[in-house]
Amino acid sequence: MNISNSLKGHLAVFFAYIFLGSNFMFVKVLMPEVLSPMAFFFTRIWGIIPFAFILYLFKPQKIKRKHFIPLLVSAIMIVTISNHSYFYGLNLTSPVDASILMTCTPIFALFFSVLAKHEKFSLLKIIGVIVGGIGAVVLILYGSKSGNHEATLKGNLAFLLTSLAYGAYIVASKPIIQNYNAATSIFWIFFLGGLTIIPVVYEPVVSTDWLSISTKDYLMIGYTVLIATLLAYSLAIYSLKHLPPSVSSSYIYIQPVTVFVMILFSDALHQGKNFKDDFSWVKVFSCVLVFIGILIIIRGRKIELQKIKKKKI
Repeated sequence: MNISNSLKGHLAVFFAYIFLGSNFMFVKVLMPEVLSPMAFFFTRIWGIIPFAFILYLFKPQKIKRKHFIPLLVSAIMIVTISNHSYFYGLNLTSPVDASILMTCTPIFALFFSVLAKHEKFSLLKIIGVIVGGIGAVVLILYGSKSGNHEATLKGNLAFLLTSLAYGAYIVASKPIIQNYNAATSIFWIFFLGGLTIIPVVYEPVVSTDWLSISTKDYLMIGYTVLIATLLAYSLAIYSLKHLPPSVSSSYIYIQPVTVFVMILFSDALHQGKNFKDDFSWVKVFSCVLVFIGILIIIRGRKIELQKIKKKKI
């Protein structure tokens, strides 16, 4: 049976966001008792670099000089800023709040696309940004006052930065993803980004007692490195080769759904942590607002594409 490239793209991004969504829970149950945020940050980034390098060797591609700046900007956005604030923020907030705030990524991606002159604002897009922005503000201001108080204002703001930097990465990495294979893109982005984080992670890494970590915890760490990072990013990059960014990014709503499902089984991951009380109507309301905002933005993009097709005809 032949599977179209479009369907392959949809399947790739579907599983990518399931893996990325599950990562919230695995990281949360391990921090900070097993690994400190910065030690985990180091483990995720430098843990995938050797594997990415091996894959890169199978089909190496030379980076063209004109792509050096987009490559460096991509590395800084996704590694230096986004992953840094991911671990810092998740240590201070709940996986529910974090996964909802990550759904703001398409909104930030739109902003940076406009700045890069890849897109233009329209009335529908502006309305979508406003509605989604209200949802994010509601969660940041009131999320820490509802649920089990696992969330904090500082943690939610840090995760908003994670979402913003990830949106910038989506736009900045476009020429890299379009011109190079997934192995080349991931290796160089994470290697360059990994070099920038060494001053921040050095002390937490050397002070970590790696021998005291249990086999079960190492298996969860391995999952975050190989499945929720290397495989997930590879699938996400593959999907962008076959799907428009607006379609691919709409799958980001799988992340909070994945977190909600995994919370039901959080006791199996870690007996000492329970996230079942972290649900509240405020968080559901904010998630719905962000979701509606993204749908309005996607609708605005579709109308623009239809107008462009009519002009060509």
